[in-house]
Amino acid sequence: MSRIFFTLACLALVLMVVTLSVGLSLGQLKPQLEQLQVLSTGAAAAAAQGASPVDDEVVAEIVSLEGVKKRANAHRLLGIATGVLVLLVNCLAVTYFVGTARWCREVVEAYQLDGTLFGRSARMKRGAFFWAVIGMLTILTISSLGAMSDPMAAFANGEQYVTPHLIAAMLGVGLIAWSFLAQWQHILDHHDVIEEVLAAVQKIRAERGLDVAS
Repeated sequence: MSRIFFTLACLALVLMVVTLSVGLSLGQLKPQLEQLQVLSTGAAAAAAQGASPVDDEVVAEIVSLEGVKKRANAHRLLGIATGVLVLLVNCLAVTYFVGTARWCREVVEAYQLDGTLFGRSARMKRGAFFWAVIGMLTILTISSLGAMSDPMAAFANGEQYVTPHLIAAMLGVGLIAWSFLAQWQHILDHHDVIEEVLAAVQKIRAERGLDVAS
């Protein structure tokens, strides 16, 4: 489990960095899209009227702005994919602790083991849940600000959310990385608790003449 979580967490962080890099390459997106619309409309109108061919500089600028628009679309899709993956990684940790912590409690109660084993398990579960919630709230905040600042979404005063979106994204990478690290450490520690529980159970079963492999 720890390897799966670590791999997915690293992939999510790489996607976050890539998405942030693409976003930074866009610059002031809204003015560029507005300029693209004006130039494209003018070129289409000139072509419809049979006017002289559009100037090469105008064509080059349209091509350049079309590239910006494509990067904006890529940024949007990457943002969606990154958000889903970050949520998935956090949900994976939550699901793991829901199952294993309950198993630990039931085994401790069934074999009357040292109660501190379940106590440690419960503390790790709470710690992992805390950081999972922090990670999920962080990516939802980044995504929400991104959606509100998207010129295509046509939110009123959407440009005022551009800077908060940028700041949240830059800080969010670090915060989510830390939350992943904390959850991964809890998973590693919880694995040790599980091993202790299994060792104690095997000892008891051996003393009672039961199959220790069960």
